[in-house]
Amino acid sequence: MDAGESPPNDAGSIVTDRFCAVAAGGRHTCATTDSGTAYCWGANESGQLGDGTTGDRRQPVAVTGLPGAVVFIAAGSSHTCGLVAGTVWCWGANASGQLGNRATSPREPTPVQVVREDGSPLTDALGVAAGTSHTCARTAGEVLCWGENTRGQLGDATTSSKPFAVGVDGLAHVAAIAVGDAFSCALLTGAVVQCWGDNSDGQLGATSPSSRPVPRPVPGLSDATVLGVGGAHVCAVTESQLLCWGANDRGQLGDGTNTGRANPAPTDDLPSATELALGAAHSCAVGTGMVRCWGAGSAGQLGGDNTDATSPRPSSGLAEVAVIATGTAHTCAVTRGGRLYCWGANDDGRLGDGSSRSSATPVEVVHPP
Repeated sequence: MDAGESPPNDAGSIVTDRFCAVAAGGRHTCATTDSGTAYCWGANESGQLGDGTTGDRRQPVAVTGLPGAVVFIAAGSSHTCGLVAGTVWCWGANASGQLGNRATSPREPTPVQVVREDGSPLTDALGVAAGTSHTCARTAGEVLCWGENTRGQLGDATTSSKPFAVGVDGLAHVAAIAVGDAFSCALLTGAVVQCWGDNSDGQLGATSPSSRPVPRPVPGLSDATVLGVGGAHVCAVTESQLLCWGANDRGQLGDGTNTGRANPAPTDDLPSATELALGAAHSCAVGTGMVRCWGAGSAGQLGGDNTDATSPRPSSGLAEVAVIATGTAHTCAVTRGGRLYCWGANDDGRLGDGSSRSSATPVEVVHPP
């Protein structure tokens, strides 16, 4: 444990294989350790835990069938993807082709490899992001997406779903990608954010509610450094402030109101952040190692109590947080000491503490043996 870290519910155990990344999906959670092992827990009706079964798990189980160390993991609504030496492997729900293996089977409980349209495997991926029913990856030269495309969320200038990776029109020099319910966004190396897909809540940064099947820059945003995407809202860290836009029915934009907006606006009392994570209708940010959250809180996902908040408020009580992740109604954080804590809804075991009790206070995820 790092000096100064004082997490709640600390069991004092010695962790030899530390957690280093976490991803929160609709009702499940996955994480990687510094040895490159991937673990998942929570809801598993579509095989999104990747252990070859479809039974829920209340504590971490290892993902089976991966060809090597996982360097990054992403969780969608009911599917999960991992990055292994430039290749992308996905498992779980696949009715829309979101696993990218040229199939549309209802579920795949073990990992399958993502391929391009010609059937060749994707081998040069640098990052991956999973949404409700679509997935995107970035390479050094392009962004590719696959899965559902009814709102143009694949960005290939069509609205035809694809069970294989297709290139997003006109994108290059991409530093990060993030996807939501039926839309996608990319942070370019020039600090510009571009989005595409569904715009019914202004999440693309445009006032027209029409969907867009190709990327367009978010107006008035030219110095972004960190990007986060939720169900139907987006936030970006700039050099001086944190800006959010899109749906705001639960206060997830953090501007003190419940009014949605298509133009980026600063959050209340939160000038900046180093990490962002956006859930279905709540948002969290990390600054100086501390977590602040806002938006929907009825399941305890904001931390502290079970109420909504229209402005950022201190969340977990954890110090030295390095990584944050948000799902539909839960939040998880990895500390700099490699400990993993979750809070919020837990009826299916997504908090990973071995119970099914929801908690507004962080509980430590049971470390796998």
